[in-house]
Amino acid sequence: MTLRICLWAVAAALGLSLSAQSAGAQTKLKVVFPTTPTTMALPHYVAIEKGWLKNAGVEIEEVTVQGDPNAIRALISGQADIAGSGTFPVYGAIANGAQMKAIASWQPIADYQVVAQSQFKTVKDLENARVAAASIGSLTTVIPQMLLKKYGVDPTKMKFTSIGGHEARLQAVLANKLDATIVSNLYASIGKRKADISVIASIAREFPGMGYSYILVKDSAMADATTRRALEAYVQYAIVEGARFIVKNPAEAARIMAKRTPDLELAVIEDTIRALNEDKVWPINGGLDPEITDFTIGLAKETGAFKGEMKASQVLDASLVDSVVGKLGKM
Repeated sequence: MTLRICLWAVAAALGLSLSAQSAGAQTKLKVVFPTTPTTMALPHYVAIEKGWLKNAGVEIEEVTVQGDPNAIRALISGQADIAGSGTFPVYGAIANGAQMKAIASWQPIADYQVVAQSQFKTVKDLENARVAAASIGSLTTVIPQMLLKKYGVDPTKMKFTSIGGHEARLQAVLANKLDATIVSNLYASIGKRKADISVIASIAREFPGMGYSYILVKDSAMADATTRRALEAYVQYAIVEGARFIVKNPAEAARIMAKRTPDLELAVIEDTIRALNEDKVWPINGGLDPEITDFTIGLAKETGAFKGEMKASQVLDASLVDSVVGKLGKM
């Protein structure tokens, strides 16, 4: 009995010691977002709200910038460890020598909607439109141009103004300051409830198979053992498990999103997440389908947004996703 008690005491002491060590051995990751909170980053928000990353020894600092190019610059300059970005700007950055890779995606499939003031009814009506963009050179300028080209309309006559996130872009249209913009499904739903606006096009329908976003890290971060462990935890909890949680628990996921966007009606968020679940936009297996990236590179070249040669293997590093899905199983 005495020996058993002693062994228990030693084990308990070791457990306390290991717990204390784990609690103190937090690895910090700075995550930069290219826009204010929207459903695109919901797997991340879920992981933060549930405390999964903290429990895994990963401390997260969040920073928001305006647009994909600025998020990429923050990563390249060392001001961030992880950057979220739309797809097209990534190809040019890597072609120009940026030593980075996409290791996952918060939302690999686009849910963008082109919305406009009510007098605009079709894509062709947007030829001379004043368009609100996140930043010049981001997907919010490239996609409207792609859309006009598809319908045989000259995209050079559109005038872009850099406004910022989804909410700011929508507000510019609702206030009649600009004619049109491109926003997520969530903010398109909000716009329809607030005013008589036109939903001109769904990008998922116009360009099926087009990739939406990447989670980017520098190659040097993947080569560092400590950082790599933290990044793998991030992929597990803020990508794969976060996405699976949204699919299984849409109502709770909506409440988590509502904390990030307290001015929005919960009912609108719930409707949006149900629609996104139906469209299967979430990275339940990591969100790194090479076919989507190859197709998106081809689309970028076709529209002139990217003029080089590139393959998915130059953009994607699926090693962390493969490790995580190997542990959790494919869904």
